Amino acid sequence: MAEEVALALGQLRSRRGVTRSSITRLVNRLKELEATADQPATPGHAQQLLSKLNDLDSSFKELHMQIIDKLEDGDTLEQEQIALDKHDDDIAAMTARLHRLMEPIVDASIKGNGRERRSISLKISRIEKGLKVMEEQMADLVGDAEDFDISIVQQCQEQLSDYKKDLAALYSDIIDLEPKDDDELFAHHSKIETRIVRLLSQNQEADQ
Repeated sequence: MAEEVALALGQLRSRRGVTRSSITRLVNRLKELEATADQPATPGHAQQLLSKLNDLDSSFKELHMQIIDKLEDGDTLEQEQIALDKHDDDIAAMTARLHRLMEPIVDASIKGNGRERRSISLKISRIEKGLKVMEEQMADLVGDAEDFDISIVQQCQEQLSDYKKDLAALYSDIIDLEPKDDDELFAHHSKIETRIVRLLSQNQEADQ
């Protein structure tokens, strides 16, 4: 009976060893995929590899449990548990690496557009803040006729002219991104442009 158990254990461990070797080969394949992470086909290959890894993981654990069922020695059981823990750690690490490879590849130009969009939006927001300050200055001037300072009106006019030029340049930058007609950058740009035109008109009236 003991000889039969020993023989069965030997066979199960051999089969488990073969499964482990297959997992090791997948590790090598994973390294190859990581070297080509920027290729369009890589996410698909990573998905296939993950499927194979899951199958091998299930086979390993099934064989492992069959081995456990035939063991009685406590020390041996502890060694088997250590082997299973190492296997689980390896599978978890490989799975995480494969999931990273399966993430959609973002074209470098799209990433660049994202940075450029943020830059344009920030510049428009800065102009918007400047306009807010200018609107407050103009409101103070209109409300205080006795201390009306024409030089402030002239300074505002000059600043508004600069803002208008900056906004025109930003419009060209937006067009270069080839956005859709309903892109929020257009709306933001148009809103600020309208405020500049209105302020210029108010300043011209105040200067007369």
